[in-house]
Amino acid sequence: MKSNLRIIWVVLLSVLLAVSLTSCEGVGGDGEGDSGAEAYQYWKNFTKSSYDLLKFDGIHATTVTGKPFLVLTYDRISLEITDCEFGLSEVTQKIIADGGIYEPTLDAETIDFHEKLGLQSPVDLCVSWGNKSIVNGVQQFSFLHPANAIGPGKNSEKWIFNYTSGTMTGGVTNVDTYYFLGRQSETNAFKLVKQ
Repeated sequence: MKSNLRIIWVVLLSVLLAVSLTSCEGVGGDGEGDSGAEAYQYWKNFTKSSYDLLKFDGIHATTVTGKPFLVLTYDRISLEITDCEFGLSEVTQKIIADGGIYEPTLDAETIDFHEKLGLQSPVDLCVSWGNKSIVNGVQQFSFLHPANAIGPGKNSEKWIFNYTSGTMTGGVTNVDTYYFLGRQSETNAFKLVKQ
């Protein structure tokens, strides 16, 4: 009798485990460019978004506008996001205060997956691969990132992204209250759609 109950429990737990694993919703991927336990996911939008570059005294000095794009790498097993690359395509810039400077831009062809994302020059690569420790949450991830090579080299920007199965919003906040170098946007300034 005890062995029959054990068998029933094992079968029941196996079925429940199989159902829960197939119904788990994480970041997921399309399989393209995936290798081993790491996979990629692509996000972009055709509507322009913007952020401001700050100057030394914390004044919003330059507005940078473009179409946002994001490429994520994630672990296929844990579904945790492990790295990302974020930027704006078709960038325009406007100096809005004395002392404002233009953000350097790149040719779209220098960006990973530029063809898949349909990026067009000029591109502002705000966050590149590596150099960050991503904190995963429930349908959210965030990280601190250095604004640029000037100054103390500390993390001066906090990036936060919230996502569902097909949409994502994000923003950047300056957290450097000494040098005030970095970017600042509204909380959900960057709206993205999964590709």
